[in-house]
This record gives sequence, structure tokens and C-alpha cells, in this order.
Amino acid sequence: MECRRPEEEQTPSSSQVYRPTWRGGRCGSDTIACSAAEVHIMSLLEYIKHQQEQLIAKVNFLTSKLNPGGQELEISVPIQFPLQSMEGVEDFENWLKNPINSQLKQNLISTLATIGGYDTKRVTWNILAHMFHNDVGRKISWKGLNGKKIIPTDGSKNIPPACCIIRLSEGFHDRYPVEDYLDLFDLAAWQIQDSLTGHSHRGPLEHNLIIGEASASTLWDNNAWMYFYDNNTEDEVVPPFLIQDFIHAVQPNARFIIMLRDPVERLYSDYLYFGIANKSAEDFHEKVSESLQIFEGCLTEYSMRSCVYNTTINNAMPVRLQVGLYVVYILDWLTVYRMEQILVLRLEDHASNRKYTLHKVFDFLNLGPLTKQKEVEITKSPASNTRRPGDKNLGPMLPITKEILRDFYTPFNDQLAKVLCNDSFRWENHSKLI
Repeated sequence: MECRRPEEEQTPSSSQVYRPTWRGGRCGSDTIACSAAEVHIMSLLEYIKHQQEQLIAKVNFLTSKLNPGGQELEISVPIQFPLQSMEGVEDFENWLKNPINSQLKQNLISTLATIGGYDTKRVTWNILAHMFHNDVGRKISWKGLNGKKIIPTDGSKNIPPACCIIRLSEGFHDRYPVEDYLDLFDLAAWQIQDSLTGHSHRGPLEHNLIIGEASASTLWDNNAWMYFYDNNTEDEVVPPFLIQDFIHAVQPNARFIIMLRDPVERLYSDYLYFGIANKSAEDFHEKVSESLQIFEGCLTEYSMRSCVYNTTINNAMPVRLQVGLYVVYILDWLTVYRMEQILVLRLEDHASNRKYTLHKVFDFLNLGPLTKQKEVEITKSPASNTRRPGDKNLGPMLPITKEILRDFYTPFNDQLAKVLCNDSFRWENHSKLI
């Protein structure tokens, strides 16, 4: 049955649903958010810098072609993979940083990409195995974005769940250069460049590439804002800007795919996945009770939205209760992007019928019909981040815990179902995933 809201009420009324009054920090009805404009300028400067490096590389390449007798620019010692020594690793790092080698760097990236696969962990280790000898790999201090070791040096090749998660409870100690994040798109940049080069000989260019970014916390994670904005003068602890403002400044036509899970089951799965020791259904119950007390204590003094985005509260709660308040985040996203740019799916539907969700995604991205061959290729890939055997042995959460969480999340689920015009987001059937 099709659900249509009246024209005068595009979302549930304030008596039915929490509605943010904040409108993305805009300076006017049609202007980009003030600080977001600064980010846009920074991104343009970064793009100009990248183009300058590319120009230097091409000029040097053309110079070498015009002067065949001259000496070609190259690293003093040819790079041999896998790297056998720490000196070789240092030479390789210096070679990568030299803008003269930017084109060769892209060629290297494309070569390494051919050994990848669907599993990101497997891709990572396949690439590293081709680049570094085992003896050298054990000597390297592997670190994530938070500066902590993420890969053990005991020969184990299991990247821990905490890999690359910034622990904001410890504060910011160092700046995280935007270059480090942009480097993740080197392969995509190479594919675009290769496409442009190929089409230059075949006629007009058709835009047939979609570049995706799949950070799992983009929807809700704004915990860093308190470290960048002074809120001492505000009665309400609310962020002046959210991540979607910055994304919109650079990519106003972006599309977003959000996959949600029953928040009750999501919280227990989150506890099992990120918990380290002494996990049990009883321990989870205690952590849920403590988190509810902290969150409800915040609500006695501040608004719902203020508590959801309060970094201090989020860090204090033993379990991430706030992540399951999906409607709060989605309503904030809808102050910046249109509903037509956002596809919201349920994980339960994807788990039971991958073909259904894949067809919806292909249609949403205007990719055309999904062929049978591509359908089989995608659906046969194994699921990621499935529950570990040891966690399965712990069994389900306690019935009393589930009842408490169901009571807490149900009003938010009801609001979400109204916003999305889809009653399945009430999770009344209490679907369960393993």
C-alpha cells in the first residue's frame, strides 16, 4: 500500500516526532554553510596542489622525451618487490612523496589493485604480501588513523575490530592530514584518469563511473565537533555544523545508501563485536542499564538532539545507545539533502533477499537493469563481519534486557516509519540475524 503524507505535513508533527530547528548552519536560504564554504575552498586548494604535482610530472616526462640523450629521472636504486629491508622501505616512501614519480605511482596502484578481491581484509593482506617481505613486515610499526598499532607483530594477520577507530575519549593529539584520507581514493583517481585517456581516442566522454565511500559511521558520527567548536557560551550543547554540511559543500549531488538494523539487535551485536573480554548477557544488561541512566539523566537538562550529539555523554555510555536513534540523524540529513538522494534499506531484508536490495540499489543509482551474471557474481560473495563462534556461544541477550531496549527504541522506530512512510522500520516482527 502506497503511503502519502499530506502536503501541509511532510513529516510527522512536533507532537509526534522530534524535529530539529537547526537548518544546517546556513547563512541564508540559498547559501552554503559558512564553515562548509571554508572546507570547500580547502578542497579546491588541495585539488590545485594535486594538479600542480601532475603538471610537474608531465613537464619532466616531456622534457625527457625532447632530450633523449639526457638522464631520465629515476630512483637511484630500482625498486624490487617485496621490499627486503627497512632501508628499502624508507627509499620507497621517499620515492612515493616525490611529485616527479606521480604517474609511476598511479601505475603501481593499478598493478597492485589487480590482486584484490571482495573482502577488504583479504585485499589489504594480498597487497601487503606483494610489497613487503615477512621479515620486514614484522619490523614496521603499523598504525591506524588514531596513531595506535592496528596490526600485531607476532605474525598474525587478523586486523582487530578496533582498527582505524579514532578514540575521541582520549582527545586529539595530532592533526589528521586531509592528504591521508585523499590517498584512499588514488585507485579511483587512476580509474577516472584511465577512462579519460581512453575516451580521448574514441570520441565524447560518457560518465560511466560511480565512486563510493563506505565509512560505516557517516550517518551518525559527529563526535569530533566538540573538539573544534567552543560551546561554552551555549545553553544547549549542540553542534553548529554536522558532517553532511561539509559533504554537501563539496558534493551537493551525492547519493547516499543507508542500511539500518533493528536497533535492539544492533546494540547487542555491537557489544559482542567491539567487546574484548568478560563478555556475557549479564554484563551487557548492566552496561545497557548504566547507559540508559546516563542518557536519561542528560534529557532532564537538555533536548533530545543535544544529548544525541553530546560527545561527553556518548563517551560515558558503556554501550553506544545513541547509534540506534536513526530518526534523529536522518531528519538532520534531510535538512541538507533531498529524500530522493537517500535510499534507506533494512539489513534484515538484505540478509533474507540480496537480489531484492541489489535491484533497489541499481535502480537508485541509475545503473540500469542488473544482469543475471552480475547478480550471481555479487550474491555469491560471503557476508562480512558475521558473528564470531565464541560470541555465538554466549547466546542471546537476556529477555529483560530486550524488553527494556524495545521500550526505549519503539517511539523512535515509530517516528522513523512515519518519516520514511514504511512500517517495516518499526521492526515489529523482531527479525533476528546471526
